[in-house]
Amino acid sequence: MLHFWHDCSRLLENEMTPQQFSAWIKPLKAIEYDAASGKLRLGAPNRLKLDAVRAQFAKRIQDAAANVLQRPVDVVFEVDAVEIAAAQAAGAATAAPSASGSSSSSALMSGLDEASAGSSENTAPAPAAV
Repeated sequence: MLHFWHDCSRLLENEMTPQQFSAWIKPLKAIEYDAASGKLRLGAPNRLKLDAVRAQFAKRIQDAAANVLQRPVDVVFEVDAVEIAAAQAAGAATAAPSASGSSSSSALMSGLDEASAGSSENTAPAPAAV
């Protein structure tokens, strides 16, 4: 959809350390570009990345986009709603088995406690005859 973002990313990759690029630029996704207004919407996977990218790399990203598109670009950063939905779905799927697993574990443990309590009464040593 937004093929020029790939070109912008490559330009930024050449200007940054591999660690910076991997941590901050690579996770960004181009959401929309409005050619009429020159507005580019970029999505970050979470608020932490969004705030860091905005504070540390916004100017570099804007310059790279303007260089690739050969026109002024207004870059708008936002948390990517698709990423949020995927994370929530993954969290719900992970929480469901663990909740059922813990309840069956609790039932199993209480069953073992009852069994061991009953067996200790049956195996108590008889008083010694004097």
